[in-house]
Amino acid sequence: MVVLNNYISKILFKDTNNSYSVLTYIDVDGIFTEQYVHSYVNEVFQQNNNLHQYIIEKNNQFFLEHIDSIHIKDYCSIIYTNHTQFDRPMDTMLNDNFNTELKWKFLFCIDKENHKSRFYFKIHHSLADGYLIIKMLTSPFQKNDFTHQFNRKTTFFNTLYYYFIGTILLLVMYIRNFFTLVFKSFNREQESTKRNTDYIVFKPLNFQDIKPFTKKKILP
Repeated sequence: MVVLNNYISKILFKDTNNSYSVLTYIDVDGIFTEQYVHSYVNEVFQQNNNLHQYIIEKNNQFFLEHIDSIHIKDYCSIIYTNHTQFDRPMDTMLNDNFNTELKWKFLFCIDKENHKSRFYFKIHHSLADGYLIIKMLTSPFQKNDFTHQFNRKTTFFNTLYYYFIGTILLLVMYIRNFFTLVFKSFNREQESTKRNTDYIVFKPLNFQDIKPFTKKKILP
């Protein structure tokens, strides 16, 4: 076991309402079979050491414990529904507590009629951040390195030509942006534009749990 001596680990360990969990989903044009679902989840688990870990407390100390094997069916579930209903499990996934030792789970939504699928992945923030989550979920698809297939072969003179044209284009863009900024600095009355954006749902944080760890001894 690895000893954890930082306050962040203590705060995350005391999370009782999943405030520090991250929910991610990926849409796929296709149908997942039950066999593929179990195979995929197992592969994600085997290839990512973070998914083998969880925090425990012993004698007021915190440790990082490791699990080598799990029952895959305990960590994933499947529902069959129309793709227009794929958003419905979101609130449930956000509010459901983990009922397994490892703090992560999958939910697969499958629309057989329209050949669409979506899978949700929920994980405690102490185990992964946003970038690492995407890396874990895509790890089964990254066995082979295909980047060499996209290396473009070109002659020396063509390379000089592309560098020359590219430099001119960059200069034109910089000059245009410069005059745009100058013009806007004199035109203070800018019309505000509205646009639709995605949104993120945050669960309420319990600041009473965080407060004791943020107090400084020099303060009353």
